Amino acid sequence: MTTPQLFTRELPSVRLGASGSAIDLDRCDGTFTEMVDYRQREVPPVWAAHNNCGGDTILPWKEGQRFLVGDEEYEVVEVRLLPKYTATPKDLLGMKGELALQTCLYGEPLMSFVGATSVRVLAEE
Repeated sequence: MTTPQLFTRELPSVRLGASGSAIDLDRCDGTFTEMVDYRQREVPPVWAAHNNCGGDTILPWKEGQRFLVGDEEYEVVEVRLLPKYTATPKDLLGMKGELALQTCLYGEPLMSFVGATSVRVLAEE
């Protein structure tokens, strides 16, 4: 008799780095930078990375996608596509989530914002 194998699926992960502005994204160090220009009431902290510096990880994500930040598991609770050149922090007012990840789409003048909440917090609700 054979023992059944357990199938495990590794979750994608992102690393959060330093706080800064758009110029700090050019470090391309594999982390998402907290965008101080987006700090506003009713907007979760926004962490961004260029799509060609690891940010493209988030492009296919939809609501329900789970991922890791360090050892903490998060779930995508909202996705917003906004114009790359004219969007402002006001366009993110009321976005769901404890944090938002942002990157630009390839070949389109759009940015993707992914709102996420800790699975721990979701379980407590």
